[in-house]
Amino acid sequence: MPVPISTEPFVIDCRCASAIPVEVWEAFKSDPRTSNIMLPHALKWLGQEHAGHTPPPDQLWLVCATYASHFHVHSSSSPPLTVDFVLSCTEHAMGKYPVFIWTPHLNLSTEFIIPRVRLLAKKLRAAVPVPRVFSVFAPDDIANAFVAEWSKLTGIRTVSEPYYHAKFAVCNQRTFRNKSLTVQEGYVFELRPATPADLDGVAELCHGFADQSEPFVLSHAEARREAQLLIQNRQVWVHCVVRDGVRGVASIVAFTRVSDTAAAITKVYTNPQWRRLGCAERLVRRVCRDLLRKYSGIVLYVGHNNSAARVYDRVGFVGLGPGSYRPGVPVQSWIEIGFDRQQVNLGHW
Repeated sequence: MPVPISTEPFVIDCRCASAIPVEVWEAFKSDPRTSNIMLPHALKWLGQEHAGHTPPPDQLWLVCATYASHFHVHSSSSPPLTVDFVLSCTEHAMGKYPVFIWTPHLNLSTEFIIPRVRLLAKKLRAAVPVPRVFSVFAPDDIANAFVAEWSKLTGIRTVSEPYYHAKFAVCNQRTFRNKSLTVQEGYVFELRPATPADLDGVAELCHGFADQSEPFVLSHAEARREAQLLIQNRQVWVHCVVRDGVRGVASIVAFTRVSDTAAAITKVYTNPQWRRLGCAERLVRRVCRDLLRKYSGIVLYVGHNNSAARVYDRVGFVGLGPGSYRPGVPVQSWIEIGFDRQQVNLGHW
């Protein structure tokens, strides 16, 4: 018989990926594009835990959920969860990630958001050292509400300007705009997955990309380590250029968050010496063509003031403006808000 269940939100603390409720995995996989910010990492750790590896001590996922208002009782069943928010506090080979917050819902009201982020903030405050939370990346309304609650709890102020403010963009087989490889007289172009022989060139561009991503800058040694990881994991392509016998890695495109059905382009950068040759567009299109053979969608975040949005629009990414809207593609704005760097330990992503 149906039994009324409390619909007050509550938080589940998951210290390992294998503790994440099945309803969360279902929510992740029902929209692998928007959940790409945390699904690939959760899947990675699920596999590592099954192989016997122990997760880092302060890595966790917090699930804010409610029960269905009525539940049909069965002898061995428990009330089904409705997932409202998932917060991740995780790390990777290059350092600790920001706090990410994801929701399967769109167009949430302030009345829905505030009590839930308040619960998440309180639970996170009890779960990790305060300096661990150096920034938060989430849809605009959710991020702003969370940092306000976090500052109240900890007394740590936010920095004056967001670290990142971006539109969420999607490309799939229907929106992708294929195009023949363009050429430039006097230049030879080569587009391919990076190999160990490209390490110096990829490292140089990783360093250049980080220099434009304040405060997440890298030393030359750190950029070289990042390049090694990208090449080793086959997560980066290069656009090489030869002119007058001089050869160089002109552009890189990296894709570091991959699940069963979706991939994310996470780094696009062109050496200033080789700009105005269309290298970025040429390489992004080539990488997308390759990824779409394996995945149903590709996502990326594009800064609101990033002129490269035109490049991504020409390749077939939608969600970058009113003219690029497509039915079934979520239009979202995400923001990364940082906390006083004198009081937190900066990570990297």
